[in-house]
Amino acid sequence: LQSGVLDHLFDSMLQHASNAEVQGRACGALRNIAIGSSEQKERLLQAGVLDRLFNLMSEHASDAGVQENALGVLLNLSSASNQHDKLLRAGVLDPLFNSMSKH
Repeated sequence: LQSGVLDHLFDSMLQHASNAEVQGRACGALRNIAIGSSEQKERLLQAGVLDRLFNLMSEHASDAGVQENALGVLLNLSSASNQHDKLLRAGVLDPLFNSMSKH
């Protein structure tokens, strides 16, 4: 994370916002980062990962791969009990239920 990987991932996601394959792969990388330490989870949250995930889940609602990887990020973030309130306050339930209702 110190090498600026989040900035590169977010830039790629922005530059290729309509490309579901790029979004899914970027979410896969974020999912791998989110499985790490509590510090990594906090850095993702501070970088605004939730808003980005919620937006791409909405934009690519019909793409199962994007949904699966985005939900994987949310799952991994939620594995730290100190993050539960942050996730709920950020509105994680709506995108979660929307994804579940379509897939």
